[in-house]
Amino acid sequence: MEALSREEQLDALREKVAGEGRVIVDMLCDGESLSEEELLSAPDGIDVDVHTNTPCGLGVEILDEVKDSLLKVFRCIQEALDGTQMFDPLQLREAFEQLGWVGDVFEGFADAYPEYGSDWPRVEPLVDELNAFQSMLSDGRYADAQAWHEHEWKLHALPPFLDRVKDVREWFIRNDRPEGESEDK
Repeated sequence: MEALSREEQLDALREKVAGEGRVIVDMLCDGESLSEEELLSAPDGIDVDVHTNTPCGLGVEILDEVKDSLLKVFRCIQEALDGTQMFDPLQLREAFEQLGWVGDVFEGFADAYPEYGSDWPRVEPLVDELNAFQSMLSDGRYADAQAWHEHEWKLHALPPFLDRVKDVREWFIRNDRPEGESEDK
């Protein structure tokens, strides 16, 4: 393989990995993640560790990141409710950004996993609820915002979304097996 150019080596690696039913997740040099451009322009003789995963295993990893994003949303809401400072709509910017990213993840999943066969979790109801929360705080209706948090967010908005995420995770786990291996092994 060393007689091949870097681009040809990368293409051959991708082909080999795909033939094993896996995808490249990361390429590391000295513990640092390399982009494709960085890899192609790196000096000769460097050692690169290539980390792969199955497509469904990658889905589970991404869902772990979704969980982290939802925890950040929860933290932003808590900080807005703590009342130690006057509410500033920018306090919820990160929450809206995190929900936007989560929505992008599920749009990407819809394209990458058409075999899923169910509806993907929809983030729009959470965004709508967060907008309602922001309006309450902007209007100075802190008691309403606290009640919203305890009732609407914790009981009606978030649980159905989390249940759908759990269903997706279970689907990924059920379908994460080597090519040709039956489900009842």
